[in-house]
Amino acid sequence: MRILLIFCLALTPILSQERALVVELTGKAQVKRSGQKDFVALKVKDFITDQDTVRTGAGSSLKLIFRAIEIRLQADAEITLSQLASGGKAHVAKGFSWYDIKSKQPSAFSVTTPTSVASVRGTKFAIVSGKDGSLSCVCHGEIEAGGTGGKTGVLKKGGSQAVGPDGKVVDKDIARFFKGMLVQRAFSRVIKEDSRYSGCLSCHHYPGKKSGYRR
Repeated sequence: MRILLIFCLALTPILSQERALVVELTGKAQVKRSGQKDFVALKVKDFITDQDTVRTGAGSSLKLIFRAIEIRLQADAEITLSQLASGGKAHVAKGFSWYDIKSKQPSAFSVTTPTSVASVRGTKFAIVSGKDGSLSCVCHGEIEAGGTGGKTGVLKKGGSQAVGPDGKVVDKDIARFFKGMLVQRAFSRVIKEDSRYSGCLSCHHYPGKKSGYRR
């Protein structure tokens, strides 16, 4: 009995630790574990723990599951997961990331970039981060978004918000270009004006073409 009790006590920290799981990987990805200096190769079925940083290589994509949250990273993205025991937080240093909050219950999960913050309200949305600032797009539901340290507002389905390096916020409604998984060819003009919108084509597609990502 005593041996069993000691074993259970030793196992408890492992079982209670909040982790994300790598469920899909195309190409190459790496992880830098909390407290470590170097990145190491990442593979399917690996766990991501608190304060770990994940990055994808060129032409690569990655899918993580954390609780009832699906997280996708496209090529050349870098994200750090933290606060996993209390809802979760993703900090996107660079690249395209997409989130599907599957639970209908209120979520404490949030996403930040160097220039913006987004609080989740049960939704599907994308965040892009780079030298030109950040871009948020809502596919379904709504998020509360805004510049870091500034005023936030509700962004609903079909809405997007760009936050520049200077903190300037620009809202745009792109709902008219989308119908289900189809996107009008006129959307190419939006991408030409701001290449960050090209990430939408990883899921959505023009008539007669397939998306780059299978849902």
